[in-house]
Amino acid sequence: MIKKSLFAAVFLSIILSTACGTQLVGTTKANPIGEDIFNEPPVITIKSPLNNETYPADGLLVFNLTKPEVGTYSGWIDESSVWVTNDWTNLRNKVVYVNVTLDGKMYGSIKVNSYLSSPFNSSLNLANLEDGVHSVQIQAACEGVALEWHGLWQRQVFYNGSSDIVCFNVDGTSPVIVIMPVENKTYSVTEIPLNFTLNEPTSQMTYSLDGQANVTITGNATLTGLSGGEHNITVYATDIVGNTGTSETVYFTITKPEHFPTMMVIAPAASAAVLGVGLLVYFKKHNHQK
Repeated sequence: MIKKSLFAAVFLSIILSTACGTQLVGTTKANPIGEDIFNEPPVITIKSPLNNETYPADGLLVFNLTKPEVGTYSGWIDESSVWVTNDWTNLRNKVVYVNVTLDGKMYGSIKVNSYLSSPFNSSLNLANLEDGVHSVQIQAACEGVALEWHGLWQRQVFYNGSSDIVCFNVDGTSPVIVIMPVENKTYSVTEIPLNFTLNEPTSQMTYSLDGQANVTITGNATLTGLSGGEHNITVYATDIVGNTGTSETVYFTITKPEHFPTMMVIAPAASAAVLGVGLLVYFKKHNHQK
């Protein structure tokens, strides 16, 4: 009898333990602990430089940051979110600062500290860049929020966002101009050709004659109406990114041909004609007397 009672007690204990364990497991599954993490990166747009475009050695990086699409349970909380309207005013995503990476290395940092209620616009000088291809990228350091599913607690999270990499060209060298065939010599004509060569495409070409105002040209030209005496000419060319090159100043002299007085040119002919008429009259008179 005692053995039966002991067996019954042990069996009942096992049943109760199993039942309690099942209930514990069931309770854990029915009340899971989880969280939503709001860490959507902002939209970063580089306005300048642009991909595959050419810029001078001292350029300007222009960019802006805007918040991503916002919804009740989206990855970015702003002032219109249900969490803020329920007086959870500290639950907002924001950008703290941005880092600028140039050619894979840190170039500069800009403090932002913005909830991006409106777009954040900024710029940074990119100075003394070497000629060639460069790349630039922007990384945004952000603060986000993690919320327990039932709103029992919250915590701050940190994350980063990055822009696309932009590759651009730098041209910091001025055009090279060679004037030909005007030389440092004397010309006996009043107009001469102005021919020159360039080592790269240009957006503007001009020349200055004798230090006067620049004259715009589209290529080789002709210098006309040159007065006698000494002259000098300089050619300027600006490339497509704004670098201006200057040629050497070339000096030359114009000498006009001498013009003799009209009487000096026709006098011998007139004298000969008069002499011929005199001889003719003389010969006629002389023959008549015979």
